[in-house]
Amino acid sequence: MSGISVYESLKNVDGYIDYSENIEFEYRYKYNFISDVEKRNYRNIVLKSLIEMYNGDRENIRFPETDYPVAAYVSSFVNSVRGIVSEDIIPKEWVEDFTKNTILNSENEKEVQIALALGEYFLVDNLVNEVGKVFSKSGSYILYDIGIIKRMKNYNTFLFNLIKNTDGVIKLYAAEYIEEIDISITNHMFNEGYKDKYYPEFMVGLVMNTFNRTAYLRRDNITDEEVNNFCKLFAENFKISGPEIFVGEIDFLDTLLYKIEKQGNSIEALYSIIAIAEIILNDDSVEVDEEELIKGIRALTSQQRFKDAVKDAFKEGNFEFSSLVIMAEEAGVDINFKMVKNYLDKNKYDLSIYKELLKKESSTNRVELVNYVEENLDFSDIVGNMEGISLREERELNSKEKIFGLILVELRKIYPVGREFLKLGIEANSTRIRKANAKVLLKLKKQLPDEFVDYISSRFPMEIIPEVKKAYERIINRNVDKRLERISTNDIKVETTPKDVYILDSYIAGLAYKDREMLERELREDARLYMKRDYSNVYDAKAIKIVSKSGFVLGFVPKRDNEIISRLMDSGRYFYCIVDKVDMERLHVDIKIYLSYKDIMNEVSQVARAILSEPRDKKFN
Repeated sequence: MSGISVYESLKNVDGYIDYSENIEFEYRYKYNFISDVEKRNYRNIVLKSLIEMYNGDRENIRFPETDYPVAAYVSSFVNSVRGIVSEDIIPKEWVEDFTKNTILNSENEKEVQIALALGEYFLVDNLVNEVGKVFSKSGSYILYDIGIIKRMKNYNTFLFNLIKNTDGVIKLYAAEYIEEIDISITNHMFNEGYKDKYYPEFMVGLVMNTFNRTAYLRRDNITDEEVNNFCKLFAENFKISGPEIFVGEIDFLDTLLYKIEKQGNSIEALYSIIAIAEIILNDDSVEVDEEELIKGIRALTSQQRFKDAVKDAFKEGNFEFSSLVIMAEEAGVDINFKMVKNYLDKNKYDLSIYKELLKKESSTNRVELVNYVEENLDFSDIVGNMEGISLREERELNSKEKIFGLILVELRKIYPVGREFLKLGIEANSTRIRKANAKVLLKLKKQLPDEFVDYISSRFPMEIIPEVKKAYERIINRNVDKRLERISTNDIKVETTPKDVYILDSYIAGLAYKDREMLERELREDARLYMKRDYSNVYDAKAIKIVSKSGFVLGFVPKRDNEIISRLMDSGRYFYCIVDKVDMERLHVDIKIYLSYKDIMNEVSQVARAILSEPRDKKFN
């Protein structure tokens, strides 16, 4: 307000103002990265103008043109003023007058901040209490006023009252500068003083790292509630700062772990146990039997009180989900759909929840999850664009599409649950989703009702992805007879020998007419397959069957390759093939065909048997 000094305007304030985040807070607690050179340059500008004022060459302080607050260079400035006073460059009395007059009369915020900082050393004693109280009312001045407050009688009590009656930066600075004169201050800070409406995380960190944690925990009369509440502060501090901040604090960690073992029963207590173990195991300065520590931690975390804490935390749905999953595992609690429902209701598109739940091999979980997804999630923006996608599209899926994909994979385990979901997958806007959906449908083709197959048929002309189109074609034609033909392999079985002759590369024809499950079971790369002439084939007189070791007829040698091989087989030669490459998506299998040495060995064996079967006296006639 024009014409009224800062001091007068604050003096009439009842209570406290400016709890909100200010530039001093930003600088001091978040972005204190100004270089020493910059600090000196800014300080020199202010210091030079002060000397010019003393010499009568200026009327006001000059401040540097920067967005940084006075706090960025005020400490250096105050030390420099003390230096020039001690060297009699400027008389102490002049600085005292400047300090007093500026504090009481200036309307300029920066001038008052500079003067308050000088007040730690140059404010006359009879003004200390009044000035300290007035400027502690504002978050814009409390930082600069701290030095004056520390000159007040019973200043610690004054700061304690500020902590109890304020929030925001005023409380934060008061807590930073208060001294732990007795345990009552420490107790208050850990029980109530850490609470703050505006900067809860900063306040918790300040309390945990400023006040005597070990002394607080070692009190004989500490209650279960206080132990659990302390664990909450410890957990919050650990999440923000990580284990490094507690490295070397083995005495404190031992004390906390002992108190948890005796009195802890909350989810934060369980979190603290796991965090303590992590800190100790990663602290190179601590010698510990790792196996014994882990054994002891597991014995503690698996107690019923912590199992109950995990279950309660899932019901409340307030604890960080990923951390709660880890604690459930440590406590030996199996996660199910009902436990995570609160989390899903809060964020039904949280991918991590779906991933975690689907890790559990439970049909009940899957059914309940799919029902929940169908009832609660809206996929209208990721389906319905069958003809509008590019065949080259392999973009990263968004969170909703990833959830869709996760659920799709599970549907074959719980079908017919999720049948409508599969219909949505047919019209997905992503090539990856459409491909995944087609694979699931192919697995389920024998179980799909006729009306579902009719639906696939209606969408078949619009499908542009070749492999999906092939899958749909196989589903649509599922009633075509897929024979399971099995024959004896005794007369065609051969073993490989170094003398076998490689003939040619080919492939297995007719796979589409065979049962897919059988093919997937029998066909493996490097598998040896047998070959048998098919004299009864009405379509090809030179047909050669390709047979698995189990005797299943897999298909045929292609017509283009069977003429010479069939003649050789008719003359008693044996052939076999080795699977080179299997591509069940394209339903294509490459093979290498070999002439076996078996027939030659058979001829030798026949001659030998003939010789041995003749009478001995006629052998050499």
